[in-house]
Amino acid sequence: MGDVYYLKLKCAYCKRMNPKKDKTNQYLQEDYVYYAENCGVTTFKCDFCNKVNKITQEFKTKKI
Repeated sequence: MGDVYYLKLKCAYCKRMNPKKDKTNQYLQEDYVYYAENCGVTTFKCDFCNKVNKITQEFKTKKI
């Protein structure tokens, strides 16, 4: 069993922070970007432009 991370990251394409914020400008708890390399979960779909981002081991995004 490996590590699991819940992250807030900028999209590599549109540079907007994911996840979305709610009406009070707070991040939605259930919408954090999920990263679990041991399970093969190393990408996320941007909430704004719908493009898929790869999360690198440095927890940065890059275009794929």
